[in-house]
Amino acid sequence: MLFIHNVTKEFGGLRAIYNLSFQVQERQIKALIGPNGAGKTTLLNLVSGLDKVTVGKVLFEGNDLTKLRPHEICRKGVGRTFQIPHLFSQMGLVENVKVGCFCRTTSGFLRLALHSEFTMKEEADVESKSNDILQFLGFAPADRRVARELSGGDQKLLEIARALGTSPKLLLLDEPGAGLNSLEKQRLAGTIRKLRDEWGMTILIVEHDVALVMSLSDEIVVLNYGEKIAEGSPEEIQNDHKVIKAYLGRKSENSLC
Repeated sequence: MLFIHNVTKEFGGLRAIYNLSFQVQERQIKALIGPNGAGKTTLLNLVSGLDKVTVGKVLFEGNDLTKLRPHEICRKGVGRTFQIPHLFSQMGLVENVKVGCFCRTTSGFLRLALHSEFTMKEEADVESKSNDILQFLGFAPADRRVARELSGGDQKLLEIARALGTSPKLLLLDEPGAGLNSLEKQRLAGTIRKLRDEWGMTILIVEHDVALVMSLSDEIVVLNYGEKIAEGSPEEIQNDHKVIKAYLGRKSENSLC
């Protein structure tokens, strides 16, 4: 579904990613890990169009994304979250999710101004879809809180809900476990698995919690200083000496976890 092909990204004289290639298969949870500054978030920014590739291509379902703008990539079926939730803090839960849903609506200004029957049905569909997504993620139907009143874990889930509102085929998750306690991480992991198993979603996740990644991922790519040093199953990655050295700063006979 996603093919990162010989991608290099430079910011002036700084090379953040160099000659990176890997693939993400349909209905797969693939993780991207590495020490701080390895280029993980930069890669998500390249896929979602927030940054532009210097060299190489990002292909999604055979389509080249490298020349497209973020909203065009979103319409192709790529949704994402951020390390720090970018929510509309004064808006309610349903309203936050509806913002994501509206990228799939077709009512123009004239239909909106005239409150046409088509527009009213479309608005009702968006409302229903938003509530369904929130309930799937464990929010109560009668929850009337605004986004800023949520716990850190629930804010992370709400941002996932808004991304789901865009009807993505590929979901990019940037540090979804950051700042969560162990129970919140268990809930998050269960949600991600359900998105793959029940919704048929493909997921590329950037995460620092290695234990969470190992328990969740089908395959893992490891970056160090912008270059891929390993790729494989969780079991293969745990015992890869290049990976252990990148994380621990020395050679070790112990596994990563």
